[in-house]
Amino acid sequence: MTFKVLLVDDEAGILHSISKLLLNESITVRTTTSAAEALDYLATQSIQVLVTDFQMPDMDGLALCREARQLSPSSYRIMLSGHVDYPVLRQARQQGVIHKFIAKPWNNLVLARDIFEGARQSSLMQRAHTLKTAMNTEQPAFLTDNNWVIRLANKPVCEALSVAEDQLLGRNLFANSVSNMPVALETEITRQSESNQTWLGYFNLIDQQRRIQPTWMAITPLSEDFRLCICGLINTAADRQSELKTEFQRYSGLHQLNQLESYLTQSDGINCILLISFDENRVADADLGSLCYERLVEAIAAQSPVFQPAHHLFLIPVITDPASPCAEHLQSAILQVFDKPLLHQNQAITLTPGISCEWVQPSQHDTRPSTDPFERIRQHLGLGSINGQPQPPERPQPAAVMEASPERQSDFNAMPVFDSQGALAGLELLPEYMIEPDICRQWLEDMHIAWQQHFSQPMYVILRVTNLNDESWQHITACIVKWHQQATGPVPHWCVILPWHPDDTVPELAHGLRQLNMQLLLEMVLSTPQQRLPGYRSLRAMNVDGFSLAPGLVALTRQPQYQERPLLQRLQQDGVIIYAHGIGSTEALAAAHQSGAGWLSGNALSRMVNATQLHWFAISD
Repeated sequence: MTFKVLLVDDEAGILHSISKLLLNESITVRTTTSAAEALDYLATQSIQVLVTDFQMPDMDGLALCREARQLSPSSYRIMLSGHVDYPVLRQARQQGVIHKFIAKPWNNLVLARDIFEGARQSSLMQRAHTLKTAMNTEQPAFLTDNNWVIRLANKPVCEALSVAEDQLLGRNLFANSVSNMPVALETEITRQSESNQTWLGYFNLIDQQRRIQPTWMAITPLSEDFRLCICGLINTAADRQSELKTEFQRYSGLHQLNQLESYLTQSDGINCILLISFDENRVADADLGSLCYERLVEAIAAQSPVFQPAHHLFLIPVITDPASPCAEHLQSAILQVFDKPLLHQNQAITLTPGISCEWVQPSQHDTRPSTDPFERIRQHLGLGSINGQPQPPERPQPAAVMEASPERQSDFNAMPVFDSQGALAGLELLPEYMIEPDICRQWLEDMHIAWQQHFSQPMYVILRVTNLNDESWQHITACIVKWHQQATGPVPHWCVILPWHPDDTVPELAHGLRQLNMQLLLEMVLSTPQQRLPGYRSLRAMNVDGFSLAPGLVALTRQPQYQERPLLQRLQQDGVIIYAHGIGSTEALAAAHQSGAGWLSGNALSRMVNATQLHWFAISD
């Protein structure tokens, strides 16, 4: 750790002695014989430790420490003195004016130890000061830890929710008693926070009477351990309608459909989309559409997001029993809230919603031919026209892209693999596409063509094989060789994952592996939780490009007593690939980040996608 020490004493010899004691590349030492100059240092520089004499001509050490406390509250204050007045020192310690007293003559080892400990304590005080400053706001605000447990709630947020602070402390921000938001949103906010980004969006809080209090919320990380959540309450119906209307104007109908498709890939279990439609001639403007939106949110109690691709049309993804009629309780609640007329432009308007189900997964209640539900929704909107506006034309495609038909691009799936910042890094090839070289090649062509359309960086292709002698590996090798022979442009990077136990020898590599410019990753599998990984030097000596962490091993890294996490982080810092896959929850995602994983995949980030869906992960210009 690096830090600054300020030494204050009217005797230059003492300053020289302590400075020699602190000769260390991680310590910056400032010295002065003047208390006034010391105060200037404290006012203009970040000083972690202040060491001062007690008796000085222009100002005594206690007075200096009192001033220092105001100028630099996170500085750790150590008092040196050969004249001990214990009642005065005891009172200064109790009042927090000084943190440590050391009598002259001092023991060098003890003084050095206390200065280093003071630097650590200064870091703690700086964090506390930051949190205090962050919470000292007139806007409603929460402070949570990195697991979303509320640690502080300021007075404005407690008043807005009509609760005492102790009723919120210790509760999870996403618990049903605090908020009413979908699980997928928690996953996305966690991802952004762990990438040191600020999330801003619509957030429903729950007050003491179990009523929804809609807000705009900004969530930003303050450190590795804490997150600040600042709320902008939407207090009136007029405010709420205005905010919602503005939000609708930001999103075209096509974008809403894309958002829904993206939501489905990140949310497990959703098997049906409720399609709520009104008379298009009656609900023909955004104002009335906003009122309908509010009624729908009220009906479903924010159990799921509502997507609005047109003024008169709403889509709600739900989880329902395939053997029963689609979401009967939600349909009943929706019909009930629209029994009451809407007040629009001083007129009472009665609307009756039409409700139908678009099954994402097969159901015995859906007797129509098995087609893409989104295609049926587009047809419902009118042959590709959304809100009366034509869909934007497709971007021009190079000749190589035009050779692959859209139908073939949607035939194959892949598991997206993301880097630690949330950007798409590559795709994992599924085992069913390794059966024959032709199938492998078609998958590769479709994915690579789509990748080149939306991404400038090379595509990584990750594949798993049991060993380098089985039949599927021979098929893959044949596919790759043929691809390299015929390729005229950029080619993907290949990463091969082989299973490996820490007590096994490193598998022998086929000579052709390196000749094909392939990277080798070993899948770390522990037989028991007590089994340890080899040491850093042993792992670095294996001549492999990285390691793949099985889900069980990722879960172990979350445990406080697990000792291998620094080892994995050090490997990642050295450029070794650490790939955590099978991440199915926010807890597993947090554990993967803490283990230093540079690549991540799993349903908590995204489910499998086809080539036509890769644009979801492209970064817009």
